[in-house]
Amino acid sequence: MVMNGWVEIFKYTLPALLVLLLAYGLVVRFLRQERWYREQNNAGERRKDWIKIKLLAYERIMLFLERINPEHLVMRLASDYPDALRLQQALLQNIRDEYEHNLVQQLYVSDAAWQAATDARNQVVQWINEAARQTDRQAETPQLATAILQLAMQTKNDPIASAIKTIKDDVRELMESSVLK
Repeated sequence: MVMNGWVEIFKYTLPALLVLLLAYGLVVRFLRQERWYREQNNAGERRKDWIKIKLLAYERIMLFLERINPEHLVMRLASDYPDALRLQQALLQNIRDEYEHNLVQQLYVSDAAWQAATDARNQVVQWINEAARQTDRQAETPQLATAILQLAMQTKNDPIASAIKTIKDDVRELMESSVLK
């Protein structure tokens, strides 16, 4: 009789334990899958945010290059200064300020893009200084402006155009790689 009691208890307890273990296993598996899905989704969101930051940095570098382009730079500042010496100083200060304002962007852009932007800046500074050496310091502003633009036009490999091409290539590569992932 005691044995029959144990058999009866065992008959009901064993299936209940099996159902409980199966339910536990399913819940654990579901929670693991849910956590994995959330982690993948968060990683995707972080990647999107990182791409946005990188694109903004490339935009800032592109804007920097456009702002130091001699055509834009000279036209923007030439009318504010009466003589070549003051214009030269203003142009160089403007380039320095723009560069310093964008220094942090090097964290987000490729080394090649940053180097191209720095090379472009150095070349523009060189054009300004060379034009100033060729122009009388007391000369009027248009003489220095013309000399700068002539030096820029005489250069075979435009460093600003080269830097812009490097940036466009980097952005294209970034966009292609982000679409593939």
